[in-house]
Amino acid sequence: MNIRAAEWGDADAIAGLFLSALSGMTYHPQPYSDAETRDFVKDVLIPNNEVWVAEETGRVVGFAGFGDGFLRHLWVHRTDQDRGWARRS
Repeated sequence: MNIRAAEWGDADAIAGLFLSALSGMTYHPQPYSDAETRDFVKDVLIPNNEVWVAEETGRVVGFAGFGDGFLRHLWVHRTDQDRGWARRS
């Protein structure tokens, strides 16, 4: 696994991951459309936060977003959840 700073070109992968993770959370309301979520990632999340991505074989499998001294986002792609990422070093 590779962890690196996100780039603007990662916006589509991060948005897709975010939407995938949310789709499995039936208890979590999704108040925004897919297009609005993609715009948020591209126009707000990446330019205004420190965002890091985790990649496996060139595919973004997770991301963390930090802003104002806080962890604001920590998401793992739905198909990559429960794989023990936190235990890996």
